[in-house]
This record gives sequence, C-alpha cells and structure tokens, in this order.
Amino acid sequence: MSPQGNNNILWSRTGLDVLANQDITISFYAYNLQVDGTPGREPEVLVELVDASGTVINSMATTAIDKNNNADDWHLREVTFNPGANTVAGVLLRTNLDSDDGNFLVLDDIQAIQTPEICEKTQDVTVVVESGKTFEVAILGSTDPTCNGSDNGNIRFEVTNFDSAFGYQYSIDGGTTWVTETTSPITTSSTLADGTYNVMVEKNRRQYVH
Repeated sequence: MSPQGNNNILWSRTGLDVLANQDITISFYAYNLQVDGTPGREPEVLVELVDASGTVINSMATTAIDKNNNADDWHLREVTFNPGANTVAGVLLRTNLDSDDGNFLVLDDIQAIQTPEICEKTQDVTVVVESGKTFEVAILGSTDPTCNGSDNGNIRFEVTNFDSAFGYQYSIDGGTTWVTETTSPITTSSTLADGTYNVMVEKNRRQYVH
C-alpha cells in the first residue's frame, strides 16, 4: 500500500459483533517497503474503533514503522480499546503521516481479539433450612450394663426430618460400622460395655436405577 496524504484508509472491517464493556485488542504486522538508509519519513498507522454508525469510539496512532533491514523485518503493533456499551463495532486502519514520500507499507495478520468474561469456578451458596425441617438427633437415654464387665448396655435416640423411604444410618464405633434404620426412636443392640460412645447419624443417600 502506498497512499499519500494523511488519514487515508489502509484497511477496514465494520459490522463486527462485540461484547459490551470488554476490552478489544487490535493487532497487525507491518512491513515498511522502504529500505533503511533511503530518503523518506517512517509512517505510523492510526487505529480507530468505531460504532455501528461509524462514529469513532477510540483511536490511537502506533509508533512509527521502521524502514526495513531485510525481507523479514516485520513489526508487530497493537492497541487495546474498550467498546463501552456498543455490541457492534468496526476497525479502521488509516495513514497517519502527511508526506509526499507516501506510506509504503504492507499489513498482514490483522486481528481484533476480545476475551470473554470468565465465570468463577466456585460460588458460595447460602442454604436456609426452614424451621422444623432440620435433620436432627436427640439422645433419649441409655441402659447401663447389668454388671461390671458385662456388655449388654444400649443407647436410645431419636432422629427427626428424614425420608422414611430411605431412612438413615448410625454408627457408635467411630464410623467403622454403620446400621441402617427407617424408623425413630431407635434403640441400639444391647451389646455395649461400660464406656463413652459417640453416636454418628447421617441420612441415607437416595439411589436411582437407570
């Protein structure tokens, strides 16, 4: 491309769907066809982000594109704009050097990239249990072994707000052994020796057959 004058359009693309209020990074590679050491000024590129009507939302001139030293002397330029509330936008690349020498540029790999908002992987959820619906356990009493060294004691407790179709399970040996029940109150088997027991109770998980 070699348009003379300032503010001429080098490249444009309009009618782009964008996410409102999410930054857009516009990038491209530029190659100056003028060889280093030859006469002429080094051009800039004016990057514009416009709305659906063509009104400029944001604009910025890149740094000058140096004259080339070899065939691979490409220069990356990029700017970042925010489209605001707009959901449709356009990108224009213009000359930004008023020179009789022209703007001898080749542009390639022009991109406008917008990263969508990333949803949080976790979220705190507050669960409020209605009054009278809490899964609860209450110890009603116990029976001591009949004699020293005997193991015929038991514990009686009550469970409320469980699904009678699936029941609950309890353990009195620290979770090693679990016993399933569907009624309440319940009395453990009379096999307990003298000692302290921690009654662990949890709802049975529903099981579905597919």
